[in-house]
Amino acid sequence: MKVLVLGGIGVGKSSLVARFCKQETDVSHTIGIDCKSTMITIEQKVHHLMFYDVSGYDAYRPLMLNYVYNSDAIVLVYDITSRTSFDYVIRWMTSLVQGSKPTLIVIGNKNDKVSERRIKLKDALKAANQFDTNVFVVECSAGNGDNIRGVLDIIIREASRDTNIEACYSIREIKGQLQNTQCVIV
Repeated sequence: MKVLVLGGIGVGKSSLVARFCKQETDVSHTIGIDCKSTMITIEQKVHHLMFYDVSGYDAYRPLMLNYVYNSDAIVLVYDITSRTSFDYVIRWMTSLVQGSKPTLIVIGNKNDKVSERRIKLKDALKAANQFDTNVFVVECSAGNGDNIRGVLDIIIREASRDTNIEACYSIREIKGQLQNTQCVIV
């Protein structure tokens, strides 16, 4: 499964990808596009995920466009302590939904810094609700690992585009996951 990870500079995209792939989160800034992969087992089914971590610098935006159309999931990351990073994600969402209806997963990173919070979850949900596509909004922390597994489960479920969700999850498990992972389907 090809997962494209987008967002502004310094929001923690590379740290999230490193956390997803069970690597150290002490990473440097991405120049261009970085690719990492991992294998995750859910309900005795192995999923191979390829994460394409795109630099937040605008100069690399044309490179990213080549990856959008072949992606199984597009993850947009913002920093909950930065209004600018959230506005950046909204601009990306606007351009991504024109002409196609991709499933987008919006991640508010750094939820371990609640005292510095600038973007509330309800504001992210409200913004996501304006788009006529499937948008999943979730918060996590690459720094302390909070809710990383919940985010991965959402990415896998959406990237696989499995129309029979019950094959991997019972409805009770899904409802419990959504409550436990602060994920809201808009």
